Amino acid sequence: MCAELSANGQTVIARVVTYGQETGPNDIDVSASIDTALTASAGRTLTWRFITCPTSSPLRYTFDGRQWSNTYFFRVWVRNARVPVTKLEFRIGTAAWAAADRQNDGAFQASSQDFSRGFSLRVTSLDGTTIEDSIPGLNTFDPDVGVISHGNFE
Repeated sequence: MCAELSANGQTVIARVVTYGQETGPNDIDVSASIDTALTASAGRTLTWRFITCPTSSPLRYTFDGRQWSNTYFFRVWVRNARVPVTKLEFRIGTAAWAAADRQNDGAFQASSQDFSRGFSLRVTSLDGTTIEDSIPGLNTFDPDVGVISHGNFE
């Protein structure tokens, strides 16, 4: 998700990332570079609103490589989405779609299937739009580089 932030006559667009420092329902964390771009000053009034992220690049799936040799388990982050992702599902072959569990750090996690021969991911956005992609077998690509989708949400 992206937000347009304004303060001290400056406006920037930034990806929203949660660091757990919010103290109220209308609070938002900003990185040091965003703080600087908005001419940081104590007591300033910052306004913000969620917007569609301005990207034309496709989604990217990056995987947690810590357990990469275990092909019965994966954690994946959906990167570069123009709108918020609400659900990620997976399937092997023509089996039914199964929901991956969303983790506190924004990753989706799935287990108890053999993902070594490849699988499909279906990502659902906040507005209900879906994108489906084929993923090669785990342990056949660099998890940090991940896999590039064929598209992005409109």
